[in-house]
Amino acid sequence: MIESRVTFMFPFRLEGVYDLQMPGTYSIRSTVSHHWVFPFHWHRSEDSSIRLCSTPGRRGKLQDVDISIADLSAALGRDRHQDADLAGPAV
Repeated sequence: MIESRVTFMFPFRLEGVYDLQMPGTYSIRSTVSHHWVFPFHWHRSEDSSIRLCSTPGRRGKLQDVDISIADLSAALGRDRHQDADLAGPAV
């Protein structure tokens, strides 16, 4: 199991999560497993989750929500792009 943290500077959405999430640092947990698939090769699978508050922006129960790493990467890319837009053009 791999545990890491990501930080969003702006509100964000992830596929499968209905509410807009507040900026902040979030825990990510990933598990990678390898399975022998008949007849001749290994299959690699990765399950990932993000720990979110059930009531964004307020105190509430924490829950682990299944996510795809590709969707998380895209959301982080959008977050960084917004940050670059606010910084203005390079001089």
